[in-house]
This record gives sequence, C-alpha cells and structure tokens, in this order.
Amino acid sequence: MSTTDSGVGFLPTHRVPAAGLATYPEPTPAAPSGPRLEPALDVQVVEQRDDGWAKIACANGWTAWGDGRLLAPLPRYVPASGIVTFAAADPRQAPGARLDAGLEVAVSQQRPDGWAHVVCSNGWSAWADGRLLLSMPLAGTPAVHVQAPPISSRPGAPAYARSRPGPYTGPGYAGSVPDEVYTRWLPLLGGVLVVVGSFLPWVNVLSVGVSPWHISFLFLFRVTTDAFPHIGVVTLASAVLIFGYALAPFVLGRPAPRRVLFIGAVIAVDTALLYFGRWLHPATGIGLAVGPFVTLAGGGLAAVAHFRSRPVGARGLGWI
Repeated sequence: MSTTDSGVGFLPTHRVPAAGLATYPEPTPAAPSGPRLEPALDVQVVEQRDDGWAKIACANGWTAWGDGRLLAPLPRYVPASGIVTFAAADPRQAPGARLDAGLEVAVSQQRPDGWAHVVCSNGWSAWADGRLLLSMPLAGTPAVHVQAPPISSRPGAPAYARSRPGPYTGPGYAGSVPDEVYTRWLPLLGGVLVVVGSFLPWVNVLSVGVSPWHISFLFLFRVTTDAFPHIGVVTLASAVLIFGYALAPFVLGRPAPRRVLFIGAVIAVDTALLYFGRWLHPATGIGLAVGPFVTLAGGGLAAVAHFRSRPVGARGLGWI
C-alpha cells in the first residue's frame, strides 16, 4: 500500500460494492491481500488497466490495487460552460468534440494531474479536465467552474479500512462474506460438483444406472438418438468454464470476465432442468438418478457466486 502524490486532491469516481472490496499492494493475485474497503465507500480510480486491475485512491491519499470491474461508477455532469475533450491526455493535441452542458458521463479513471477519461452513455470516450465535472446535475444555474480541491492530508491507511487482511465485519455488510468466497471458493466448489455429476448415473432403466456419457444431449429434447454431443460432454464443458473463472487470476495473472462463470452456471443448471422436464414426460419411461441433482447443485452454487459478486449499480446486461 502507498500514499498517492496527488496534485489535484481527491476526486471520487466510483463506489465500493455492497460486499466491500479486497485490496492488494500490487496488481497481481499472488500478492497478499491488504485492508478491505467498506461497502458504499467513494473512491477514486487513478488507473484502470485492461486486465481488470484498478489503482484505487481513498480520500486521504492512501492507495491500493483491486478489481475495478466490481466498482460502480459515480455519475458526473458537464458544467454549464461545457467541456473540451481530447483524444489523449496531452494538452498539446488539437481539441476534439465539446461535451454539452448538463450531459451525464462516467469517469473510468481520474489521474492525479487532473486528466479524466470520460465515457458517455453511447460508449464514446475521450480525455478531459475531470476537475470541472459536477457531482450534481444542472438545475438552471449559471456557468459553474469547479476549482481544484486542496491536496488531502495523508496520515496513512484510512480509518474505514481494516488494519489486517480479512473480511470487513462492520454494519451493512450482509453475512460478512469476503469477495474470495464468491470469486474463488464457491465457483471451485460448484465446479467440483458439476464434474462429479458428469460421471454419476443420470438415468435409471430397470434399476440400472446409465452414464451421461452414453446419453445424447438431444435426448433431453425428446429426440431418440445416440448422436454427439453426450450429456457428459456438455456438463464437463460447463465445469471447465466455472473452473476457468475461479483459476484465471492464478493461471493467466488477471481476472476472467464474469460472463465466463455465468455461461458455465447456465449450462449446468439448464441441462439438469431439461433432464427433469424429460423425466416428467409421461412417455419417457426413465427413472431418476443422482447425477442431475449433483450437477444442479454445482451449477446453482456457481450462479449464486455470479449473482453475489455482481457490480453495484450495473445497468442493462452489465450485471452479467
């Protein structure tokens, strides 16, 4: 952890999710976890990397690294005078488009020198002077020029962060569950169950269990065939996706997109539910086996992990 050398003071850009946020001294999952940030805490993203890591600054200048994808962007508004944008954080470049007064934007990163990377609702982005952005929308007021705040005092780690690694246990934190439970351990457990379910019997015929590796996936859609792919292949593929999400920080050195876990969970859950629907059909003539139940449990755990680790404030399909 370190204390930032900010030239413009603290300009919050994001809010910590309801589950809190684990921090690290370096942008690598191999580093020991540091103090945990409280839920709903406003922070400044000083640097946002393409692999998901974000350098986060708190109000007193204390900085650390964390998963920037879990942070919810705070809305910011263009002042009445408008704001000139640039293609890069370099004032020597020719100015680009001018943002209209009152326009709501998001700031993906706010650099200590004042430059901010702003993103509009249509996805268009550019660089601008983040010190001029307003935290409240315009209400018929004259042109507002926001002055840069003074440099914050930097006494060290903030009082709202724990002094030791571990989950935050203060008020407002439901269950006091650390991020690692939903981003690592619960997906790992779900993946193990899906793998086990892929090798347990899925169908009982005359009290004899039938392996999912001998049952066509099309059988779940009332098609009598032994064609590829078989159910075992499909469920094992979902387990690979779930494991991939949980292990990506260690294997690739960066977090995997949350949609990887989502797809793995959907495949496992839907395959098991399709089986139960096939079993309920009066003309099926098959008996229940334990495999679909274990697979459904594993996919359910992965789905819970995906839901509980969703970014706060995500709109549309952003929660995926």
